[in-house]
Amino acid sequence: MKRIVIALLLVSSLLFGCATAPKPVDYPIYGSVDQAVVEVLADGNAKNVTILSFNDFHGTLAEEPKGKSPGIAKMATYILDARKADPNTIVVSAGDNYQGSALPAITKGKVVNEFYKLIGLAASAVGNHEFDWGPTYFDQWTADGGFPFLAANLYDKASGKPVLWAKPYQVVKVGGHTVAFIGLATQETLTKTKQEYIDALDFKSPVEAATIWVAELEKTVKPEVIIALTHIPSAAGKDAGTATGMAELNELEMLCRVDGIDAVVTGHSHNTVAGMLYGVPVVQGYYNGRTFGKLFIAFADDGSFKITPSVDEYFKVKDKIAENPDAKKILDDYTAKYGTELKNKVADISGGDLAHSNTANVTPMGKWTCDAMRSRYNVQVAFQNGGGLRKGFPAGVVTVGDFWELMPFDNYTITFEVSGAVLKQIVAHGLDSKDFGNGQFSGLKVVYNPAIADATKIVSLVLDDGTPVDDAKMYSCAMNDFQFGGGDKYTMVKPNAKKVVETFEPIREMLIEEAKKAGTIKVPSVDGIVTKQ
Repeated sequence: MKRIVIALLLVSSLLFGCATAPKPVDYPIYGSVDQAVVEVLADGNAKNVTILSFNDFHGTLAEEPKGKSPGIAKMATYILDARKADPNTIVVSAGDNYQGSALPAITKGKVVNEFYKLIGLAASAVGNHEFDWGPTYFDQWTADGGFPFLAANLYDKASGKPVLWAKPYQVVKVGGHTVAFIGLATQETLTKTKQEYIDALDFKSPVEAATIWVAELEKTVKPEVIIALTHIPSAAGKDAGTATGMAELNELEMLCRVDGIDAVVTGHSHNTVAGMLYGVPVVQGYYNGRTFGKLFIAFADDGSFKITPSVDEYFKVKDKIAENPDAKKILDDYTAKYGTELKNKVADISGGDLAHSNTANVTPMGKWTCDAMRSRYNVQVAFQNGGGLRKGFPAGVVTVGDFWELMPFDNYTITFEVSGAVLKQIVAHGLDSKDFGNGQFSGLKVVYNPAIADATKIVSLVLDDGTPVDDAKMYSCAMNDFQFGGGDKYTMVKPNAKKVVETFEPIREMLIEEAKKAGTIKVPSVDGIVTKQ
């Protein structure tokens, strides 16, 4: 191939070690394939193999009638029909499978894995949100779903060896061809997960791991095609048919230069991507099961092949897709078992929608959440990370289930004091973020210069009553434990915090209690909270 080989292979091998090569697996075929027409090569092997991928599913089980997410009943119809039409189709996930809605959170992923078993998932990358409940569920998820997690770059710090709950790669035999998937987790997990859940893990460079395991595969299994199945972010390139890496780590840019990687399945950034980067096909299927990435592999009689990336935005025609009865039964059974409590009314929303977007510096939902924290813990300022709030509430009735979908994470509040100088750093860090959801806060009003990158962008910062924030004074604050521990790179908080109190009270439960007490949630105004100079 035409890409640059990453050096230091021998040194890296000493760091990573070698593992016993997993045996190839025969990929199961679901449903009748009597009507499928499979073209073959001169040797009788299939002429084509398709990799069908989705990413960042986030436990989106039910269809959104007025939204884009199709839900598992329609996803199952699409996937199983695709496999009937072409039995040489391999279905994979690029991670972030479970966290995001109530039933997967309550069942710790069990309901999602029943769906994955139905569709015959071949493998999954490890997403950052796979660690939201700690690293203890992987073995159970694999047993329940019938698929392995792949993570070639995750190592146990204590032993220095690869983690035992994930494999470095999976080899699939289909249509007479051998396709290998190397799993890679993003190093961004280090700043997007509770530190206590990943402290025992070493997130090695994806490019080092890919280099080593490509060499191992080519020496042992000798697959025809090697695909990186990753939770690494990507975006569509400026030119049509191209892809690009994202963020300061730019893991994709380096990965696509590794000799032997034939294609990359990506995730994490919730983008629709189908393009080439350094001659390597890259796909990403948006999020919530709305779009599927496709890698169409066309083999020739001489042993060569060509991979064409594309995406199928099937959410645009989801209203025409019938529900799969087996998948619908999975959802109905779990809803019957757990859904009664989730449907209970909590409060009414008045004054419009309690909206939220990660692109707004302070949203109505962000302010209301932070206001509730300020009131509960009697502090001057409260913060939330924008990505920790997963949705807004439309006007009308909100239920317990809505609050689970708003905040599926089991984060709790920490109260503390910091100086005005540190307070400015916290606020500045969350403004116009490129790598994470913009920081949410209440109790302050800020004027800033968006042309400046660091904390000096703050032109003025005052408390709600108009009192200027004094760099030397101390201010009482509340924040979730993820941010406090350095999540989303809020590394300035914990080292400078005084009078720290861990409440251990889940924020979701606190919000439910406060909303019930109020009866009606009045949508707060965010006018004048953040002003650009």
